[in-house]
Amino acid sequence: MTSPINGFVHGAPQEAGRWIERDELLFTVANENQNRSFLNELLTERRTLAQRIDAFTVQAEDLQQLMTQLGVNVYQYQRFTSDRIEHEIARLEADRAARQAALSSVRSNLSRQQQLNDNGYARDVEVEDLTFQVQGLEAEISSIAAQVRVLEADQAGLRAGTFVGIGRNDVPYSMQRADEIRILLADIAARLSEDRTRIAEIDREILIEQEQLARTERFEVRSPMPGVLWRSYIYPGAAVPSENELIVIADCETLFVDAAVSNRSVNTVMPGMQVSVRLVGSSMQFDGIVSNVYGGASMLALDRTQAAVLIDVEASEIVARIAIDISELPQLRENACYIGRQVSVEFPKQTMSFLRDMF
Repeated sequence: MTSPINGFVHGAPQEAGRWIERDELLFTVANENQNRSFLNELLTERRTLAQRIDAFTVQAEDLQQLMTQLGVNVYQYQRFTSDRIEHEIARLEADRAARQAALSSVRSNLSRQQQLNDNGYARDVEVEDLTFQVQGLEAEISSIAAQVRVLEADQAGLRAGTFVGIGRNDVPYSMQRADEIRILLADIAARLSEDRTRIAEIDREILIEQEQLARTERFEVRSPMPGVLWRSYIYPGAAVPSENELIVIADCETLFVDAAVSNRSVNTVMPGMQVSVRLVGSSMQFDGIVSNVYGGASMLALDRTQAAVLIDVEASEIVARIAIDISELPQLRENACYIGRQVSVEFPKQTMSFLRDMF
């Protein structure tokens, strides 16, 4: 069993030889020296963006309130100015009507004086004076009409949202300020969109980085199968590199016996041959079947697949691998599956008892 991460061992397994269940937690490797700088950078950038979004939001709210107030001011100015213009027009119309009436009166008087003057009953000076009065009233009426036309033009512009005239610079300024605020609000909206998009990207990066850190922060080593804890190279607090062998679990489902026999028996010891196996030091005896026959040199390649130490094989010997039925072995767990125990093997027609290791 190996660990995919570097770290320190927590809760190392007990001594070798104990039974282990499938999926049993053997130990934990904790990486206490993770590089979290990238995650911290992402979190810092996110906090900065969140603060900027809050500031932009407050600024936008303030500008929107100012925009509303400017709109109210312009509307009120428009309404008050419209009322004033209407009153001024009404006053001028009344004044023009009075001047028109006076003009009619003076014209009638001028007509009579001219007739009297023609008959010699009125002086020329009186006719001239009335003529000047008529001309003056006509000029005044023309001036009033011009003023009315100007006010009516102002009224039409006011209703269209155009403010003209002396002393009305505050209104164009308010409208200009409102345009500036609209530009600012559009810029703030664009910045908010960019910042929120970046925050969404950062959130995805943070999630990926946290998942990567979680995978390398802590790893639980569990047994993939039931068996015997055969070797352990670790202890609590030990520093372990990734992918290094830490413990060895022997699989009791694949028990077998290796028996060394003289190579002169190569033609008599064949796969499928039934043999009798006896556990040395006890009366336990069980049957087995030769599953394969190997030359001594070919056994060296199988060393990493076997829990117990290989038997010593002479150059003049071959190895018979014998499959056994584990159901015939009593108290398998309590005896560490009998791995490494010596047995004697009896072949048919020829008794060959050897003290050998069982794998």
